[in-house]
Amino acid sequence: MTLAFVGLGVQGVLGAPVGGIRYLRSCDTIYADMYTSPWQDGMLDELQTEVGKPIVKAPRIMIEDGRKILQEAKLQCVGFVTVGDPLLATTHIIIKERAKEMGIPVKIFYSSSIVNVIFGETGLHIYKLGKVITAVKNDRSVEDSLYPEVKDNLIRKRHTLVLLEYDPDTQAHIRPDELLQKFKQMEMNYKLGVFGEERLIIVASRLGWPNQSITVGFLNELMNKDFGPPPHSVIIPSELHYTEADALSSLTNVRKDILERGNTSLNPPEATLVNKAVHKTLLALEKGRAYARENGITNLDDIFENVECYLSDAQRFLLDNKRELALIQAGYAEGLLDSLRFQGVLKFDW
Repeated sequence: MTLAFVGLGVQGVLGAPVGGIRYLRSCDTIYADMYTSPWQDGMLDELQTEVGKPIVKAPRIMIEDGRKILQEAKLQCVGFVTVGDPLLATTHIIIKERAKEMGIPVKIFYSSSIVNVIFGETGLHIYKLGKVITAVKNDRSVEDSLYPEVKDNLIRKRHTLVLLEYDPDTQAHIRPDELLQKFKQMEMNYKLGVFGEERLIIVASRLGWPNQSITVGFLNELMNKDFGPPPHSVIIPSELHYTEADALSSLTNVRKDILERGNTSLNPPEATLVNKAVHKTLLALEKGRAYARENGITNLDDIFENVECYLSDAQRFLLDNKRELALIQAGYAEGLLDSLRFQGVLKFDW
């Protein structure tokens, strides 16, 4: 009576943990998860040869339901084999917790996952990883949440890893170019600079497979490119440390000028609003002062000075990361000038 989770990693049977392979040889029944990640051609046959036993393919419905696997694990030793790390998928964690509730002993043999491999292959710092997102076909709630989640990661200077859905039952999957075209459409809707044309994008395809590829470029360059068969992952890098830029250039053969041009930073929307308001109000202040001089108006110096003080406070609060206070101060400055314009004391256009 045991349920053993064995991860094969991303490189196939030869990269699997030795302890996990040995344990599978002692199992009465072995299931292979064919749902959460695609298997390389011939890998299942190679695993069966290695353990010396037949392995049952577990489709999506069996894994999501879980009852057959758990009922058998109550009576015998059951092995559950996955590509990558066995507990990276939420579905596997649920099966593990249900087994523990049923009093079934659980053994886990961890292995490499797409998360640590993709950061190793690109040279990015894994401690800068933000929220991981799974892009799913025909799920509007996921699409609606993707833009703000990437925005938040970029503002916090965190890299965004997007895993692209792949359904082995139907062979349906999201192509990287489809996702990047959605990014472009999202930018047209939101207009916050998250997916500008020179947003740096990394597309990692079939990592650990003999035909793996990593492509680095700008959004507008990659959105019409064919990246081949799945599985795919996409990284939207945040601001790069110089060691990340050096490693990314070396490991992926990407030109340094692309990394230097790539827009990997993003100001918070509030910061953008403050900067725009300060710039616009300074221009209006110049026009207001010019109008006052030309028309002999001499009693507005104190008000002009207050406008300058409010703008100075707005910039100081912005540097202190007090963005709401910065917006308020910029609004005060703008309001002072507008009040004079509304009263007809000054005449100028914003």
